[in-house]
Amino acid sequence: MNPKITDWKGKRVWLVGASSGIGAALAHQLAGRGARLALSARNADKLQALNVTDALILPCDATASDSLAAARDRMLACYAPGSGGDAREMASPLQAALAELAGRAQEGIDTTGRLLSVLRSKGAKDAKDLVARLMRLDEDTRILGELHEVCKPIVLTARFERDNLEGADPKLLAETTLRIYRDMLAQTRLLQKKLEAIVREWTHPGV
Repeated sequence: MNPKITDWKGKRVWLVGASSGIGAALAHQLAGRGARLALSARNADKLQALNVTDALILPCDATASDSLAAARDRMLACYAPGSGGDAREMASPLQAALAELAGRAQEGIDTTGRLLSVLRSKGAKDAKDLVARLMRLDEDTRILGELHEVCKPIVLTARFERDNLEGADPKLLAETTLRIYRDMLAQTRLLQKKLEAIVREWTHPGV
């Protein structure tokens, strides 16, 4: 008799016949307990409709040995070390770094927006505080770029533009800074989408 499994977190499970009924219910139960699932059934659309996060979708006909064997081989290939089956796990730190960079960019947008409002109302003290906050944000962002290669090109581009700001008009400088942070956020979100597309292609090949 097989030992009872009480902790499913990180366990890899292949469910055949998972598109409906008991199989679908079991998929949701196991996903909720942290299992890493491969889901098979004839209908790929129904498997996708289950919306089981990070599941590997392997359409096949369980009554046809060739189809089942092909799905098995695909699953084993995807889960082999370095094959890309663990793409989401490998991408996780990259996604976390990009999420942090997006947060920094949004903070820059918000802070610079407030700075512009203050400059228009001539609140010198508040403007000084906001400029100091932006300087700290610039340094935090620089460190983030040094720590995470995935962030470095975006950070270096933004820093180059910030370091080469010209002119003495504080409002013009703030408006340019706001544009730089908006560009940083747009580039980061684009890279996040590209990374997610790569992960999706690896975890749901051909679907």
